[in-house]
Amino acid sequence: MPRRALPLPRSDVAHLDALTAAQHKIDSLQPGEIHPLSAKTSGRLARVRTVFGRAYSDWRAVLGQQTEATTAANREKEALRIDVAHFFQALNLAIARGEPGFRAGDRTYYGLAANQGTLPTMVKETELLRVAETLVSGEAKRVAAGGKRCTMPTAKEISRRLREVKRLVRLRKRLVAECDRKNVAVARLRPEVADLVRDIWDELDFAWRRDEPAARRRRLREWGVVFVTRGREAKVPGITSARLQLAEPQSQILTSDFRPPALFRECGHNPLQASRPRARRRSPRTDDRNERLASCNPSDFARKIE
Repeated sequence: MPRRALPLPRSDVAHLDALTAAQHKIDSLQPGEIHPLSAKTSGRLARVRTVFGRAYSDWRAVLGQQTEATTAANREKEALRIDVAHFFQALNLAIARGEPGFRAGDRTYYGLAANQGTLPTMVKETELLRVAETLVSGEAKRVAAGGKRCTMPTAKEISRRLREVKRLVRLRKRLVAECDRKNVAVARLRPEVADLVRDIWDELDFAWRRDEPAARRRRLREWGVVFVTRGREAKVPGITSARLQLAEPQSQILTSDFRPPALFRECGHNPLQASRPRARRRSPRTDDRNERLASCNPSDFARKIE
């Protein structure tokens, strides 16, 4: 038999759905139709549903903006990482070929050792931004000192990409802080919302407590009450609407003195027998081989070896 869900709704969406269903039912009541909720509870429902719904919608909207900003920032950071890597690869190849305007000592303009032929570390966001900023400023100093401008990509392109990454990072941080504030506002309303849903469902349950179970569940569902099947209300083969009552906790260990309830005996099911592992069968060939080995004399094996 379905029972009312216990515990009550756990998520913000479930609480908001319960309040919305109850409010819609109140709005659709016809003149003369029974109003099971008290005036105080109805007033709380109208006020809390509006406040909580607005706070939850604002939080979800900011969360969506934060997700989009984070995705865009990650995409631009990856592009910047590729541009910086290609710049240093082109620089190292030009130095290795001995191109005019490119010397091994030019690496010092970018914060690298003169003999460093590997890429700088750019795993973290702070490392990537620091390396990109050093690259832009170092390229300007190297060109001013008489060096040849490095292309594919140029420092100007990297500088433009760097500014875009910084803008997106600032936007992401601002949205993260705003999303945290919105989440705190929603969290402050959760206890009041949970108490209101509990009061509404209790008043509804009390109003139709004398009705037949099926009619009572139908009425309660119209007001947003959720019903589920409890775990102990299992179906037993051959018995309809059986309700298994476990007298002992689930942690009890079955012993040889265990006697299955009459309900299990009627359907031919014994939990004690079901819990025992089955013995492994051995083939007749295996038994014959074991008997021959047991009857052998070790001296026979010694003669065969000699």
